[in-house]
Amino acid sequence: MKKVKLNITSFSTTGLTVCILLFLFSALSQSFHDFTVYKLEIHPLILTVAISLVSFVIAILGVLKTKNGQSAFINLSVIVITLLISAISISILLFGNFINNI
Repeated sequence: MKKVKLNITSFSTTGLTVCILLFLFSALSQSFHDFTVYKLEIHPLILTVAISLVSFVIAILGVLKTKNGQSAFINLSVIVITLLISAISISILLFGNFINNI
């Protein structure tokens, strides 16, 4: 039986995929948004920010511990994309609440 070896790069890319899907579901699906806000009592963009920050930290660890150039490039791209998703989500949360209060 072959042993499966999971590396840090696979965890960071999985986290990035979950972030992108949560961001798209929260933006495009009203029923998903209502479910997370009213049933789980948490905003889906807060979940997106939390998971993107975890994926960001894992990607930084992946860059520091990698010996392969391709894995380093993948982790660097995960870092950039998760920072972008976090910035967009935080700005939507802050400015969306600000505009709703006006």
